[in-house]
Amino acid sequence: MMMKSFRRRLALLAPLAAVGLGACNNLLSVDNPGKLNDPYLNDPVLIDAMVNTGAAAFHGEFDNLVFAGAILGDEAVNSHNFEQWKRIDLRLIEADNSIINSDIYQPLQAARFAADSLAGRVKQVYGDTINTKGRLAVSRLKVFGGYSYVMLGEYFCQAPINLSAGLPSDSLLNRAIVDFAEAITFAKAARGATIGTTTADSLIALSTIGTARAYLQLGNKAKAIEFATQVTSGQVFNGSFEYRIGYSENTSLPNDFLFSANTGSSRYMGVDASFRGLKVGTANDIRVRHTATAQPAHNATTVIFSPYLAPSHGGFDPAAAITAQTFQKSTSIRLASTLEAQYIVAEAQGPTPATLTFVNQRRAYGANNAAGTDVALAGDALVAELRDQRRRDFFLDGHRLGDLRRYKAQYNVDQFPSGAHPNVDWGSYGTATCFVPTLAEQIGNPNYKP
Repeated sequence: MMMKSFRRRLALLAPLAAVGLGACNNLLSVDNPGKLNDPYLNDPVLIDAMVNTGAAAFHGEFDNLVFAGAILGDEAVNSHNFEQWKRIDLRLIEADNSIINSDIYQPLQAARFAADSLAGRVKQVYGDTINTKGRLAVSRLKVFGGYSYVMLGEYFCQAPINLSAGLPSDSLLNRAIVDFAEAITFAKAARGATIGTTTADSLIALSTIGTARAYLQLGNKAKAIEFATQVTSGQVFNGSFEYRIGYSENTSLPNDFLFSANTGSSRYMGVDASFRGLKVGTANDIRVRHTATAQPAHNATTVIFSPYLAPSHGGFDPAAAITAQTFQKSTSIRLASTLEAQYIVAEAQGPTPATLTFVNQRRAYGANNAAGTDVALAGDALVAELRDQRRRDFFLDGHRLGDLRRYKAQYNVDQFPSGAHPNVDWGSYGTATCFVPTLAEQIGNPNYKP
């Protein structure tokens, strides 16, 4: 059962929306004589606004991360004429890149800070009398805090937290696990003993998958299996689980960034050559679709084959005409699912018979149930096929950069783009595998030394 996405909202209380960035350490420490002081914020009436603020902060950044990770990795090529996006696509990551600061680092730190700070505020509002609504509010905020830490850990080489020194990816991922554990505790207290498909069950499943994802990235395969199997076996949610980040067609509300990147004559996102023309056996793979011919590009230089919707995106229909499945302003993006839990178990267990069965199931799905798609693989060949199926199933949904870093670190498999860039006048790819905190952090945080 698909969990209904939280919708991003802009009608939020202004004092709550003014969340801090990496160099801040107190939500209410800003010297603003017009702010609402503590006694006015300690009101249960404001709980919904607090939760919506935390949700909006993460939802508003997620589509940017999907795009940025796709062009730093191997899913997409960038054709925007801004030099800052060009540098990211070339794997040249520098602290003075203003787009990394404005579109990636600061909004992600803001989402992380908002979630953790507002969760603390909700607990303060209720104190020892916290009720079901309060428990669900804390759980939701801790979920978004956990996923903010996951994205920091997967996307950044290191990052400070609340005026700290730079923390490596592993430390950031461990903080995600702590937030998810708290989210699970509060959601279970709200749910009780019976497992179903309620909001509490969904929060538990979302947190459990996030925990498994963090453990897999950390290389702790036993823990990754422990948590992922709680989802695959139905211990935390009845039926198949999926959570999507929602967007809006309303121009006054946040829209999916992938819509503007793939629409009109100034589109600036193309499918990388390594993801084009994918087949399963002789059948076209329905999971990675793109235009048959090159499209006009923003910089008038890059040859781009624009992506169509993938299973990761709302509105995808394997039976519909490919050309009808373009990105819309309201296209949702999948964040977590039972399918991800299955992939985590398969990778952590390695080349077992169960992994082969799973791989063939995914191949059949990609081939739209065409005949003759099963393979008989074992050992390293089966593991390589699992990686290939994973990249197809999670195309353009924010998983790939973390996957590439994990493959390189844990298995010595380097799938980052290298050599000459497709644009001949751009030169060759650099060697960056992750983003770095920006000059604003270096200047504003005396404890951060890159």
